[in-house]
Amino acid sequence: MLDKKAVSYHIPAALMQMADSVGLYQADADMFFLAKDELAPELVGSRLPYEEVRGYYEQMFVFDSEASRVLASLCSENLRRMLEERAGTRTVSIRVLDQGGHPHWLEIVTEPVSSNEVLITAKSLRRVERDAAVVVAVNPQYDYVAKVDVATSTYAIFVRDEGDGLIPEINGDYETSIRDFNAASVVPEESERLTRAMHLERVLSVLEHEDDYCLYCTMIEGGERRRKRIRYCWLDAMHEKLLISRVDITDIVNAQRLRAEEESLGAAYLDNLPIACCVLRVAYDEAERPVDAFYVYSNREHAHLNVVEHGAMVGKRQRDHFMGEEDTFFTAVFDTAATGRGHLIERFSPSLQKHLLVSTFQPEPGCCGCAIIDMTEQRRLERDLARSRQKLDFILSQTMDVVFQYDPASGRLDLFSEGSHIEGVPQFFKSFQDLMQLGVVLPDQHGAYESLVGPIRSEALKSSGEIQLSLPAGSSSRWYRVALYAHSDDVDGHRYILGYLTDIEDFVRRRMVLEREARLDPLTGVLNARAGRETASRRVERLDGTYTGLLAIFDLDEFKSVNDVYGHQVGDRVLQEFSKVLVTVFRSEDTVYRLGGDEFAVYMESCRDPRRVAESVMARFYCVLGEHEVDGISIKASVGIFASPRPHDFGEFYSRSDACLYKSKSSGRGRWILDVEEREQP
Repeated sequence: MLDKKAVSYHIPAALMQMADSVGLYQADADMFFLAKDELAPELVGSRLPYEEVRGYYEQMFVFDSEASRVLASLCSENLRRMLEERAGTRTVSIRVLDQGGHPHWLEIVTEPVSSNEVLITAKSLRRVERDAAVVVAVNPQYDYVAKVDVATSTYAIFVRDEGDGLIPEINGDYETSIRDFNAASVVPEESERLTRAMHLERVLSVLEHEDDYCLYCTMIEGGERRRKRIRYCWLDAMHEKLLISRVDITDIVNAQRLRAEEESLGAAYLDNLPIACCVLRVAYDEAERPVDAFYVYSNREHAHLNVVEHGAMVGKRQRDHFMGEEDTFFTAVFDTAATGRGHLIERFSPSLQKHLLVSTFQPEPGCCGCAIIDMTEQRRLERDLARSRQKLDFILSQTMDVVFQYDPASGRLDLFSEGSHIEGVPQFFKSFQDLMQLGVVLPDQHGAYESLVGPIRSEALKSSGEIQLSLPAGSSSRWYRVALYAHSDDVDGHRYILGYLTDIEDFVRRRMVLEREARLDPLTGVLNARAGRETASRRVERLDGTYTGLLAIFDLDEFKSVNDVYGHQVGDRVLQEFSKVLVTVFRSEDTVYRLGGDEFAVYMESCRDPRRVAESVMARFYCVLGEHEVDGISIKASVGIFASPRPHDFGEFYSRSDACLYKSKSSGRGRWILDVEEREQP
């Protein structure tokens, strides 16, 4: 089981809830502590050699060479390199098998959280798998479908060609992989042009104005030249992830070329029309009533529409082939054949499973000609568009409280969202002063307002940020996220600003609590070692001789015997009481923090003589300390202090204070020793 003293980083509870797997790698011991894992719950709570855990995961859950390669990149050597280089967060994607044997994607994030520890988390990408599956369902001929992370310029493959088709290496740098891939697989005369067109900046600039971005190229696969279409579109509403899909259109291109050649050789104009065309002759009974209609002509497109050979329709009954159902279409055919009146009819044919637009005309009395357009794809697109709008409306209603358009010229603001939970949004204002007079914003929010509006005012296309607003005016202020997007009207070129407003008060409060908890020692309530060292380091580096910095390190005397005799609960109370003494003795601007165990540190600055400052502070410290005890146990401490007016690396400040502490404890405990570095003489 894990020795808690071996881990200094406290894993946030929110992260434990959001992630599928959470663990902490310790470089000095090359050990790994698994705090949570839905794939391997049997390892949770254990502290094991890191490479042993990584080997276990590869054996149990990784099922292809690509995933093994990605997992190999997470070796302990690379993690230690991250710590040495002080690298930031790194994200990779990997396909694994769950306990049921089903493959799915994980996004693995590695983040250094101290000089010795790397936090490793994994989150499921089932949503991205679903979106990719939708794309493939629409067109199963895609060579591959990939996600590109715009912020990091990396990407992962979600659907790949299992044949001879080539794809770039997964989890690589997008620009490098695309350049190398195009050079190896695209014909030379198109390679450089395609690489320039696929540059990420070029793609993003096009998608600012278009819903998608399509490119075409010729690739060599299996020794053959194949035409490809590459499509880019956004994968998410926040425009953080791109979706790339590639489909082979060689057969389509060849079919179009062959059809064009056939049409150029055709002798009959109607026979080669690009739309379906047919002529029906109406049959009458003895009472001169129309009873049926027979095909006397059918061009190629009409035969194709009905999935028969060219000429096979001639002589057949209309009811057997074209529509197949009793409806108003027959009435229109009979009327056109008899009177010459034309009709325009749109209907769905169950027999063909197509939406058809039919225009009737009379080539001669008793006959009805029909020009037929297949509207199936258009109606599908319209239906998909309507569904997309419904989906977008739902997303907006769930994620954005107010959607608006603002006219900078007139100062008018129009709301688009319905049923908004936010009331009192002003409908007219032109400046920050207007909003102040309306009571919507306070003067201290001027900086936040300028960071939002300034980029748009400087002709930027978008801007976003957080600001406190009172909505309605005069109410308690709350935090809101505001996003602004500038666009010009296609007709008059007038510039408008689209935006949305989201109430994030609860989120900001939770974030502030988490940030505060992350900086405090949970037992004593003072700053923890990491936060205290960072604060003190910044202050030490800013010393310029005006003030003298003093770092005092405190060690409780005989604290181990307190734990051994009275128990750790009493020991914890002693530590809590001692931290109260420090908070009482030192000023609010001094940095008080717990180093760990029974050691504490305080950094302070003064323009006075450091010796007098130390004597005064230590006299007060020992006086107050003598007034505090726990269950009759007196608290004693030894102190080492180093003082200097010059900027230093914090490590030197600490080591010299620690040396003084060692001398203090060696000389009898309950004492303090000061080491002063004198000012340089001018």
